[in-house]
Amino acid sequence: DPASQSTPIRWKEGADLTKRAKNKAQMKGRKRTLCHRSFFEWFTDHGDPSSDEIAELIKDDMWPNPLQ
Repeated sequence: DPASQSTPIRWKEGADLTKRAKNKAQMKGRKRTLCHRSFFEWFTDHGDPSSDEIAELIKDDMWPNPLQ
């Protein structure tokens, strides 16, 4: 099975971009919280790669034949 690994990001105080996106959605007085998925969450997600929609988009639409 394909798998990925990455080094954990050690964010500086107040610089965690994954938390900042969530707080921003709550600050604007919205009744519902928006689901923001940042690049950093996608980068550190080591789940099943065959179910990753972003990876499938890149593979199929943006780079269909990389050897050409």
